[in-house]
Amino acid sequence: MEIKLQIGDTVIGEVVGLKPYGAFIKLPTEDIGMVHISEVAEEYVKEISEYLEMGQQVAVKIIGVHQEGKYNLSLRHLTKQDAESAQFSREVQEAREVLETRREAILESAWKRPVPEPKSDPDESHAEILEWVAKARVITKDVFRRSDARQRSITSIDL
Repeated sequence: MEIKLQIGDTVIGEVVGLKPYGAFIKLPTEDIGMVHISEVAEEYVKEISEYLEMGQQVAVKIIGVHQEGKYNLSLRHLTKQDAESAQFSREVQEAREVLETRREAILESAWKRPVPEPKSDPDESHAEILEWVAKARVITKDVFRRSDARQRSITSIDL
């Protein structure tokens, strides 16, 4: 799944370079964007290394795109909800990737493994299915609970 970034999007990136004039951030698209030192904080920033460090995961807002496809980024324009939303989106994307990897592994192993003999005890198969269903319900409830909590925090903001 290809990610298309636009002005106003908030994403999590990794600090891959620090210069006196700003920081270079590797975005989820593998592109590199730059946070100018004036976009790091509301107050005057003398040393960018006081705010960011190499390898740090940081939420950034896209505030511009050059004709060459380079991204202008900001930490200063982020709200708490922007950062939480970006983190939640990243967690969802990571979960999707894990599920897709697991699905591919299951499909691959299904082709390699011989067809199992049917279980002699149908109650044992039924119990296995019920156990998997119970696990799936717990995971689904947790995802919905977290999503609802984030949505309530976002909608409770007075604009």
